[in-house]
Amino acid sequence: MFAVVFINKDSAKTLIVRIQSMSGQYQTSWGPIGAALVVATIPTLLIYLLLNKQVQKAWWREL
Repeated sequence: MFAVVFINKDSAKTLIVRIQSMSGQYQTSWGPIGAALVVATIPTLLIYLLLNKQVQKAWWREL
């Protein structure tokens, strides 16, 4: 919510803020929003799948 209020320039908005702005007041196209959420999620999942051993090792060392 803070990002929507404080960021004025379109070039500085994050992907999630842009996805949130796709929602309308009276009507919302859920298809493009769902597609954008999938596209936003895929890189995070890929990075975790590639680095999950290092993440788990670092987490267990802290305990």
